[in-house]
Amino acid sequence: MQGRFDLPVPEGTCYLASTAQAAARERVGPDIAASGRVADSILRDRVVSALELPADARAANLDSDRASDRYGITAELSVMTPYAVPQAWAVALRSAGFDGIVGQLRFTLSRHHGLALFGQSGARPDWRSDPAPQLLVDVVRDMGVRVISPPDDDQVSVIAPQ
Repeated sequence: MQGRFDLPVPEGTCYLASTAQAAARERVGPDIAASGRVADSILRDRVVSALELPADARAANLDSDRASDRYGITAELSVMTPYAVPQAWAVALRSAGFDGIVGQLRFTLSRHHGLALFGQSGARPDWRSDPAPQLLVDVVRDMGVRVISPPDDDQVSVIAPQ
């Protein structure tokens, strides 16, 4: 229950984005917003993969006028913290028969979208893997974001003020 539209176990939510850059921004957005740079340790051993959905999914569209006019949904649902309210919406939408939620992304201001796909929690070994995933560090660097290598704790000496 750490993600915006997470469902309680035994269900779960898989977060997808419409572009590699949008996916990267959602992972490192808080760092970019705070300092304009990202520590390489956050990016290490992570990739951005293309995913072909294994089945059709019926997703609630948070960007539609109907969502706003009929249900009172605003763009705030895609950016608010903490996540208790969006998670409650996810539970309600899942109970209403939706397989996911499509809408705006918190750290991507352009018209790229995210899909929060509902299902059983855990890995999906039956989903076809991307034969050519991109290293997250490469995607972030291509976006022009500065990647830094801060020293490890064992490389720094902390001296008490005198």
